[in-house]
Order: sequence, then C-alpha cells, then structure tokens
Amino acid sequence: CYLLEREQVSKTTRYCAKNQFVFPEFYGSFYVDCARALWNSIDLMKLKVGVDGISLKEHLKSKGIDRLGLCNPEERPKPGTFELHIKEVEQTFWQKFSAYAKWKDEWYAAYRKQGGFQTLAGFVIQGLYTRNEVINLGVQGVASNCLVWAAIRFQKWLTKEKHKTKIVGLIHDSMLLDVPEKDLTIVLPMAKQIMTQDIRKAWKWLIVPLEVSFEGSPENWHAKKPMRV
Repeated sequence: CYLLEREQVSKTTRYCAKNQFVFPEFYGSFYVDCARALWNSIDLMKLKVGVDGISLKEHLKSKGIDRLGLCNPEERPKPGTFELHIKEVEQTFWQKFSAYAKWKDEWYAAYRKQGGFQTLAGFVIQGLYTRNEVINLGVQGVASNCLVWAAIRFQKWLTKEKHKTKIVGLIHDSMLLDVPEKDLTIVLPMAKQIMTQDIRKAWKWLIVPLEVSFEGSPENWHAKKPMRV
C-alpha cells in the first residue's frame, strides 16, 4: 500500500496490509517475516492495483522491485527486493508510532528486571515469556480483561431484568449473543452502554473513547449484516 494512492488499493490488498504487516509489526514481528508473507499473498490472493488493474507484482516491478530477496535476518536486504522495500516501510511505520515503540522496549526491560508485571486491569503476570508474549499480554491481555468485565456486568443485568438473551460465547474481541427479536432495541443499547461508557467510569485509566459495532442475522452466521444501535 505504501507505493499506492489510497483510492487505488483494493479491499483485499488493504486486508493483507493490515493482517500481514500492521498487526504483526505491532505484536512483535519484523520486516523479514512480513515481506515473505505479503509476497506470497500477492499471488495467492491475486492482488491488483485497484479492482480491475494490473497485478501488484507488475506494479512493484515498474517501481524497480522485481524479486522477494533472501529474507535472511543475518544479511542486509539487497536493492530491488521486496524485502528491502518492506524494511523501509517498517522504518517509516515506527517513526509514526515512536511512543509505542518506546513503550515496548521499556515494558519488556521492566519485565526482565522484575520477572513479571501487573496489567492496567490489576492482574499480576509472572513466569517465563517471550518478548512478543510480554508485549501481547500488556495490550491484548488488557483488551480481553475489558471484554470479560463487560460480559460479567451484562450478564448480571440480563439476570436482574429477566431477559431471555443468552451470551453464547466470547470470541477474540467479540461477544456472541442469542437475542429474541423483540428484545433487540432494549438489550443491544444496554450492551453498548456497558462496553463503551460504564467501563470507563469503573476503570479511569481508559482515557480514549470506546466504540462497539453490531452485526446480526435472524437466520445464520453467514447471513449476518451490520446493525445500527
């Protein structure tokens, strides 16, 4: 995406950039692994410039990038390789997110010194962890705490109000519900309030606005569509 104007990037290309570069970089990967995964996806997912444009590899070739490279962390990437391009993108990426990059180094250094750490939600974590695990627990671990906190409060409200809505499961950052259709206009606004407002009143360290989106279907998982609440 770095070489393309935003309007020229297809949804599939943007999806690959998000899930094979942005997320991995945030959670401990680096340019060698990202370059290898993205290069393979260009062929596997038939990535193009725009919807009906030329292939992404053709576009890269027009910019002087005609091969992946060795992807050996012991050797410097060569000019004309996709590996070098991703390394340069990575450098720009971390310039933009310099505060987070600094936090990662400080967070991991403190863990090595103390042998453990305490999350913002109050959980104490100790033991042997890799650098990636320590960083993930400090970010995604706290996000998971938020979801569990909201699910507990939401279930207490459902029980108190004697609603028939059921919490089927918590999957990654999502809560899966079975809701009687007549209760949608009551239950979903309460879920939103708990997950975006009540939690910030309880945990003052949440200093950014929180958002939640809803999707639903009266039929099955495949047919679900966005819902406005």
